[in-house]
Amino acid sequence: LHRVTFDEGGVASSIRPLGESTPVVIDPEVSFGIPQIRGVRTETVAEALATGESEEDVADTFRLSLSDVRAAIQWELRLRRRTDAA
Repeated sequence: LHRVTFDEGGVASSIRPLGESTPVVIDPEVSFGIPQIRGVRTETVAEALATGESEEDVADTFRLSLSDVRAAIQWELRLRRRTDAA
């Protein structure tokens, strides 16, 4: 439960799937609940890197920090491992 944020009524409002210390958030009110960092979908960050952009360029483009970009990649790699294992 330490990864879940609750609203004033006690209803779960968002989840930090990698823990409180990371910026990746799943929030149904932002990006339709798709994992994101400050409104930027983690999959979008991963796609930008896959096209050959550097981490620095991606961070600048989306106004994220390098640690945000790396957290997005960490999340996307984790999802890929789960998908590959299934």
